Amino acid sequence: MLRAKLMQMLRSQAPCIVAMEACATSHDWSRVAQGRHDVRLSPPIYVMPFVKRQKSDAVAIAEAVLRSNIHYVAVKSTVQQVRHFMA
Repeated sequence: MLRAKLMQMLRSQAPCIVAMEACATSHDWSRVAQGRHDVRLSPPIYVMPFVKRQKSDAVAIAEAVLRSNIHYVAVKSTVQQVRHFMA
């Protein structure tokens, strides 16, 4: 899906849980979805036990995010991301 189409879908979709495996790109998409949606970034270490096929298995991400004992990663601002990569 093209970036513009995904942005449009996130903005037009009814409020819901948007779950992603935490990575540099997921913070960017989280900022797009935040405010309208409940964004949950799950650390990769919590997703791995549920992976059955590939590295980013959507079912594994959903399984991990719906667990009640999962600690989520806070969405980083653009400035926080730049500082992290410049350090």
